[in-house]
Amino acid sequence: MSKIFYILIPLGIVFGGIAAIAGDIQPKNVDALYAGESIVLQNEEIKIVFFKREVGVHPAQKDGFSWAEIYGPDDSGTLNRYLGVIEHFGEVDIEGQNHPLRMDALDHKIEKMREGTRITFTTEIQIPEEGVMTWGNVISVRGEAMFFVPKEGNWVEYDLHMEPEFRVNFRSVRGPWVRVGAYDFGAEKRDAIFSGLEWLQGKEWSSSVDYLAPEEALRVTPHPRKVTAPVMAVGLDGLALSLSWDPHLNSLSVLSRDRHPQPVFACPNFIDKRDDNLMGLMFPSSGYGMEENDLRIYKPLMFPEQGIRFHSRITVSPGTSLDAISNWVKTNGFPDPGEERFSREDLLDRVAAAYNAQFWEKGVGWTYHKEYPDEFFHGVAWYLALTVGEVIKKKPSYYVPEVVDYYIKHGKDPSLVAGLKEKAEWCLSQGYYSKRKPSGKSRLKAYPELFDWYPDETLRAYGEAILDWQTPEGYFPYEPDGRHLTEHNTMARNYRPIGQPGDVEILDFYMTSSILLLTLGDALDEPRFIEAGRKALEVAMPLERPEGGDWWEIPVHAPNYYTAGWGAIAYYLGYEMFGDPKYKKRSIHFLRAQLPFTYIWESPVFPLSYHTKPTFGGTGWRYMAWHNRCVHWEGVSIIHMSRQLKFDWNLVDPEMDWDQYQAGILTAGLRLLADSKDPDWVKLSEDVDEKFKAGKMDMFIADTFDPVAKLYGGLIVRIAPDPLVMCSLDRLWENQ
Repeated sequence: MSKIFYILIPLGIVFGGIAAIAGDIQPKNVDALYAGESIVLQNEEIKIVFFKREVGVHPAQKDGFSWAEIYGPDDSGTLNRYLGVIEHFGEVDIEGQNHPLRMDALDHKIEKMREGTRITFTTEIQIPEEGVMTWGNVISVRGEAMFFVPKEGNWVEYDLHMEPEFRVNFRSVRGPWVRVGAYDFGAEKRDAIFSGLEWLQGKEWSSSVDYLAPEEALRVTPHPRKVTAPVMAVGLDGLALSLSWDPHLNSLSVLSRDRHPQPVFACPNFIDKRDDNLMGLMFPSSGYGMEENDLRIYKPLMFPEQGIRFHSRITVSPGTSLDAISNWVKTNGFPDPGEERFSREDLLDRVAAAYNAQFWEKGVGWTYHKEYPDEFFHGVAWYLALTVGEVIKKKPSYYVPEVVDYYIKHGKDPSLVAGLKEKAEWCLSQGYYSKRKPSGKSRLKAYPELFDWYPDETLRAYGEAILDWQTPEGYFPYEPDGRHLTEHNTMARNYRPIGQPGDVEILDFYMTSSILLLTLGDALDEPRFIEAGRKALEVAMPLERPEGGDWWEIPVHAPNYYTAGWGAIAYYLGYEMFGDPKYKKRSIHFLRAQLPFTYIWESPVFPLSYHTKPTFGGTGWRYMAWHNRCVHWEGVSIIHMSRQLKFDWNLVDPEMDWDQYQAGILTAGLRLLADSKDPDWVKLSEDVDEKFKAGKMDMFIADTFDPVAKLYGGLIVRIAPDPLVMCSLDRLWENQ
């Protein structure tokens, strides 16, 4: 900068609504000596202050800008609310040095542009203070730290570039290192989300054993392909601070093949042992070169000649950490779902052939598993019934899947049409079936397909049973020795129970019960059911984080994807039935609560987008850590039930492109359909036993997907494709 600039800047210069001011703010950082110079960039929504650090007495060391602090609006709208510190402009742990060395800025320039203002710091690595250096006072790494504040917007773009001056090896390179609350309010937070791995509330710790056994709990530097979106956030009181990044920036060289920056997350900051919450980025990643949950590599890598880059954004959002994730999606959009694995006709023929052969059992119906007749085969409505009790314990084996009926009417293969028609006619001759449609008195548009297969008296008994489980206050308590007793539940007690008897703060129980009570009440014209359903919605209003789904095997307070979907549906039904806008708002909340569990970025090495994590907990604590795996039928189930109930997500939440999201979920679902005749799919299958080789598993949906190993698994569950196919006909091929 020129001397003229330094004369003017203390007076305050405004660049297109962005102020640049020096020397009027005292830093919060007490772990650095302030040299008395600062620069402020701000607009109406965010302020960032850069501070010059006073260094030691070594003749080669010079004062330089070294860190920054972030401010957001207070209650009056003034940018005086301190949020956190950007610890440094880069840090390198070089082989041959006793400790990591930070990058200081000895020069900078400010550029006014139409879109905003950018400040670029020219940085170089610190001169070590000790006399054990391997190359005297020669600077080994130089770079740039660039910050851009737009004229309008609640974010600051933060880019780093570090490049070696000669050949050096490194153990780690730290980029953005944001300590929320440092030197002020500390680790206090409202909530926090690390997409795909953590959803914290209050005083909960990340990498804790709240929902996982100790050997699976640590998630501080997970494999990058376990992260569902390149964004993490810490929610405070009314504001959330988030760090997002470009996941595709790589630092490729002959010797360093890192594909993704490594996200680092610790709430509270147990990494630095400080009273704050940490969000950071570094290289190398645990995807290449570093072990998961380490912070440095033990066999140093050569610093790539083209350097190491970080492209990130720090955003101040109104609301919670979930609002911060939602705002990131609004800004970046949902990814392209990609091409479907099958054509419409090919998929229909393949699935029809499966229903005509391996899915059918003569004299029984469309079943598949004598030992487990009540598994997920018949779709979401049946699952929904089973999650709340035993009244309809066994699905009728004469149930005709919708795709069978569709193929009989529209299929191209005459032999398949004839075979399926014969089977469907046999099923319909075995028991009750009557298509239910809302009457003139109904307040709902449609009902679950479950209702078509039972007479009124059976459904009424079902509703009465749900009323028996509900307390007079409207609660649905957890009964681990009663209706919630499962094998996993019992086994887990050897370590610790997955829930406490009588717990009434498990959201899933209210959402599934309310869906059934409201739809049963409307279909049967039963006001008691409707009132009980509304009471369930009301008592569940304080429960913001989706919890309780997969309750038969998962700690009941673990963050859960399935519950998010049920919550969106339940509150939509409440809004449709009662017109209360608070129910619409809650439905939107739970639609968006699906986002932290969903892959909304694409890896360059394997299709990842739109796969979904079921929970951030573990089966029976120890058996399976589900943040390591994806389970896709749950997302398909939620879309399928929404389709049955005529719930248009876009009408409720038009700020998001939920059609694109659903298309993505379904496109990803097609990737999970087993096919023993496809050599590419066989390579990705964990299940290659004799049944699989014989084609007995073909067209079942794989229960699991491992994003790190890139393998499909869990075919023993044999999840039927009916919901996936029917939703795909609507969402992927509706114009055909």
